Amino acid sequence: MASLTGTNTPDPIAIVGMGCRFSGDATSPQKLWKLVEEGRSTWTKTPSSRFNVSGVYHPDGQRVGSTHVKGAHFLDEDPGLFDASFFNMSSEVAKDMDPHHRLMLEVVYEALESGGCLCLFGSREKADG
Repeated sequence: MASLTGTNTPDPIAIVGMGCRFSGDATSPQKLWKLVEEGRSTWTKTPSSRFNVSGVYHPDGQRVGSTHVKGAHFLDEDPGLFDASFFNMSSEVAKDMDPHHRLMLEVVYEALESGGCLCLFGSREKADG
């Protein structure tokens, strides 16, 4: 690949795209902007599907083995949802992955998609066409 400067060294490029997951239903930059624009809070009580807060809650935050927090900003989306076949992996591999890693794969893909650079995941013709 020849560069614009006439040398055989490729010119540096930047891919500008954005993907995100924030608490509540802010699963895209557009939804995040709407959340901010409306001034909404996404704080909720800790879902029982995460852990039993009543089993570890104590009003004294210094007490060892307890928490004084009753809620936080949680994703609405089930962290267990993941399309393993889309990323060309078996469901067994996906099940053994850390949920943060699965989430990161999805968000990085969305950022590349947003930046118009899907050629990394398929034929160049699809991305260019």
